[in-house]
Amino acid sequence: VRAGSRWPHLEKETERYMPFPFFLAYACAVLEENGYFPRMVDAIAERLSPEAFYHKIEKSDPELIILEVSTPSFPTDLIMVKEIRERLGKGVKIGLCGPNHLMTNVDFLQGNPAVDYVLKGEYEFTLLELVQAIDKNQDLKHVAGLIYRDSQGVVNENDNRELHKSIDEIPWPSRHQLPMMTYYDETGSIV
Repeated sequence: VRAGSRWPHLEKETERYMPFPFFLAYACAVLEENGYFPRMVDAIAERLSPEAFYHKIEKSDPELIILEVSTPSFPTDLIMVKEIRERLGKGVKIGLCGPNHLMTNVDFLQGNPAVDYVLKGEYEFTLLELVQAIDKNQDLKHVAGLIYRDSQGVVNENDNRELHKSIDEIPWPSRHQLPMMTYYDETGSIV
C-alpha cells in the first residue's frame, strides 16, 4: 500500500498519522464477497522493510499482485515492481491502481514491461472482473477500467468504468488482515 494520503515525512516512528487504506480494503471486500481469498498487506502500516515486504509476497505465492501507487511515491513503486518481477518471474501478473495519472494511458504499459495491468479510477469492480476473467481464462477486452497487455504483447485500453452511484454497492471494507491498531487519522487530531 502506498496510499495517496501517505507522505514520507509522516511515516516516522514518532508520528501517529497513518490513514486506513480504504480503497484497497473495499476492493479486497468485493473479492471476498465473490468467493475469492485475497491477501492484503499494508507494508507502510506494518513498517515492513522492502526486503520483508518482498519476502511476504514470495511466501504467499500469488498469481496476481495489485499494488496501489501514488504520484509522490511512483519512482519507488516502479523500483518495487521491477524487483517483484525479478523475484517471481513472468508467471505472476502485476497490476497497478491508485491516484496516479502517469500510468493511465497505453504509453505507460508500453514503456514498463514489468507491469501487466493498470486499473483506472474506482477499481473495486474492475479488479473483480479482472480476477474473474483470469480465473475463467476469458478475454480481458470487456473489463471496463482496464489497460492491459494481451498475449501478443499489444497494449489495449478498455472503456472507463462508470462511477459508483452509491456506496451501498460495495461491502464494508475488509479489515481482518490489517493491523487495525496502527491506523490513526482522527478528524481534527493533532499529530
